Amino acid sequence: MRIAFFHHYSLTHGGGGERFLLELANFLARKGHRIEIHALPFRGRNVRFQMEPGVRYCEGLLHRADADVSYHVYAPLVSHAFRCNAPRIAGLHGAVVADYESPASFYFHQGPFVAGAYVARQTIGQIDLEAFDAVHAVSPVPLSHPPVHVLPNWVDRSNSARALALKRNRADTFGVLYVGKPSYTKGFDRVAALSELLSGSGIEFWAAFPPDPAYQGGDHVKWLGYTPHEEMWKLYARASVLLHPTRQETFGRVILESLAAGTPVVTTPIPSHRSLALPLEYASTLPEMKTTIERLHQQWRTDYDGYVRSAAAQAEDVARFDAQVLLPRYESMLVQVAKGWSA
Repeated sequence: MRIAFFHHYSLTHGGGGERFLLELANFLARKGHRIEIHALPFRGRNVRFQMEPGVRYCEGLLHRADADVSYHVYAPLVSHAFRCNAPRIAGLHGAVVADYESPASFYFHQGPFVAGAYVARQTIGQIDLEAFDAVHAVSPVPLSHPPVHVLPNWVDRSNSARALALKRNRADTFGVLYVGKPSYTKGFDRVAALSELLSGSGIEFWAAFPPDPAYQGGDHVKWLGYTPHEEMWKLYARASVLLHPTRQETFGRVILESLAAGTPVVTTPIPSHRSLALPLEYASTLPEMKTTIERLHQQWRTDYDGYVRSAAAQAEDVARFDAQVLLPRYESMLVQVAKGWSA
């Protein structure tokens, strides 16, 4: 089957949406499908990526493809830059197109592009979506037409056993890991504040991101720089806890990756996190986050065997999100839409 993917960012941007496309495209190519990825030349960075031999990639302002089905990482009106003669799926990944609960003021604080996308969604979004043959959402959304396929993101659990083996020996330092951009939306200000509040307690804070001069704060945070995705499981395993204090998110893939490596997660009780139905440590405020981290630190110090047992149980809890389980379901969705079936 010929499958065309369309994205409004360069794959060199290296974010979650780009990883989603690459991993899905590579899986489908290994299954024998002919894959094309078309991207607009925006927000490119020098992030390297690998594609299977059967995947074709091109960047430009206008695109045309012949395919049996097409998948668009959806942004209002952007799909008009892409021409394809196949049934179309709108993939709702960004919060601005998938989060229907946050107030409008939240989007207007995130810059003109996000604010503009929100206004477009509110005014013409339903009409724009109705031009698609199906919608894919990674978590439930209040939409019914076009037909909605709710399929979560996946996690690669192939390194879980090695990660849990590393966990058996307690590290010298209790490390609190933050994975993501140092932004307000992702809650990095909370990470910076907690690193100061817990300074001198024997707890270290690590950020898997290069130092950002545009962000004020984080003097007590150790900046680790970029870690290649294929090496991230080692970083998760080395950490004692993942702190993921995001204010808004459509799907917490880093949550799955951390649990798969046996590392507990402290995060916010927003709807997309609760919908995962996983054993997470929820905290909404700085005092709650501080208390939760201190409690996990105490268990790590005084009952490490119990900490490791919990780690193994958490790694097993994410089994239903395993890539080997979910990627074939994505393939089935594409086949169904190509044949004109509904969800």
